[in-house]
Formats: sequence, C-alpha cells, structure tokens
Amino acid sequence: MNVRTNRPVALENLCWAPEAIRKAAADSRTPRRYREVPRATTSARFWSAAVLCRFFCQSVAVQNQPYPGGKLLQCFALLSVFAFTGCKSFRPVEDLNRFYVLSASANASTEVRANQSLSIGVAPVDLPGYLQSTRIAVRRGTNEIYYSEYGQWAEHLDKGIQRVLASDLSTLLPSARVITSSWQPGDVKSEVHVSIRRFELDESGQATLECEWRTISPENGRVLRLDHAIINKKGPPLATNPAGAVSTLSQTLGELTNQIAAALKTSG
Repeated sequence: MNVRTNRPVALENLCWAPEAIRKAAADSRTPRRYREVPRATTSARFWSAAVLCRFFCQSVAVQNQPYPGGKLLQCFALLSVFAFTGCKSFRPVEDLNRFYVLSASANASTEVRANQSLSIGVAPVDLPGYLQSTRIAVRRGTNEIYYSEYGQWAEHLDKGIQRVLASDLSTLLPSARVITSSWQPGDVKSEVHVSIRRFELDESGQATLECEWRTISPENGRVLRLDHAIINKKGPPLATNPAGAVSTLSQTLGELTNQIAAALKTSG
C-alpha cells in the first residue's frame, strides 16, 4: 500500500520485482479456468514471499523516520518467508544410491582341497586408476568407460578384492592360515600378489577380470609361480539387476582363487 495516497500498489508495477513475479501477480487476477501458467515452482514461491515481505515492511514504515518496532517486524517477515517456502522446499528426497560389496564364492571347488599346513599372506591388491572410483565401472566399447550413477562400492575396491581372495583361499585350503595384514618373512610360507588390469562389467552384463598374479617365497623373494588370467562370466546387466551383476564379478574372483589355490597346493 502506498503510505502517501493510502491506495494499494499493484505488485506487478514494482520496478524491482522480477518479470516472472509481475506476470504471476497479473495472472492471479485472472479466473482459474483461463490461466495457462503452471503451478509456481519453489523459486517463484520464494520470490513471491520476498516481494510480499519487502512490500509489507515498506508499507508500515514512515518515510525518513525510524520505526520503533522495525527490526522485530523484519524478523517476523523473514520468518514468514521461510514458513511460506519451507513446506515445499524441504520435503524428504529419496536417496537412490545403492552400495554393494563383493562376496566370497559359495561354490568353491573341492578339487584343490588339501590337508596341509600352510601360512599364506595375501598382499594388498594393485588397481589401475580407473577402478579407484567408488562408483562401479561399466565398459562401453573398446576405449570408453562410464560409471554407474547410483551403484557404488561400499568399501575400497582393492580392500574388497583382497578380502574375497583371502576368504576363498581359506575355503579351498581349510588347514591353511591366511593372513591379510602385515607379516614378517618367517610368518608365512607363501605370499600371493595380484595386480588387476580389468575388473568391470559391460552393458550386457558380462563381467571381465584380467589380472597378473604370482606367488612368492618370502624367505628369498623367489617367484614360485607367475601367471596371467582372463576370466569372463555372463550375468545380468547392472542397470536392471545391480546385485546380480556384482555377484557375477564375485564369481570371477572365485575362479581366480581356484587357480591360485591349485598353484599353492603344488608349491606347498
């Protein structure tokens, strides 16, 4: 309201009001059935409340004279803005992120089981740079990798692979003592080192594990076995069944562990 003329001021005539607010004010006087503007967004509601707040403060203040309750009135108006916009702006939003872990192989082969006393140290796993992201990598073509928008690893991938390898080795060699923490040369009889080159899914759901692995004698550092493995397994796509796709990746680690266990049985 104009304090000089005591007449209401049209909201759309305020020069500092955004164009969208002036248009919304003009449309508010149009019958609902003739309106073509959709429901105001959160931003529009906020600006509307801000305009009303400023208009309200100016209408009760005397020009060039301090108003005793001005600060209190401004605080009340500011709270009104948040009350007007808060109900719509701070609604709970569903978190679409899903976190996954690799699992030990449930169907470990019995061919390499042996009743032998071994102490095996599983060294930290080496990963290429593109696999050090927390999001699951998906290959698209020969040279393109993209990362799942919502599928993420719940742990560091190198730690997860090391954990699964140690668990599978304990299943395949039940009498062996498998260590993943730091050890002294005399604490273990064999060391297992794995260097991952590829560990990914493609868009059709095929999981690929490519790595170089070796077993080392900790006494003299001699390489007991050096091998290169490429393991492919078909499973569901990550986009439609992320839990099944992660399970397929776990199965490739199970097959790798079978190879390593067979080599440890021979060299042990």
